[in-house]
Amino acid sequence: MTSNKEGAQTSIYLASSEEVRNTSGQYFKNKKASTPSRIARDMDAAKKLWEISNKLCGL
Repeated sequence: MTSNKEGAQTSIYLASSEEVRNTSGQYFKNKKASTPSRIARDMDAAKKLWEISNKLCGL
């Protein structure tokens, strides 16, 4: 399991590093660009989640 401090390192890196200053729209893991899991790229699941979220928020 990753500690809070370890887990924050990628966010801190992305917020402060010149190396990724002009990088946008990518997923990062352990300070490296990475491909998200298959389920994270599932557009049908994303649509269903969006619809359920709207319903729960009364939208």
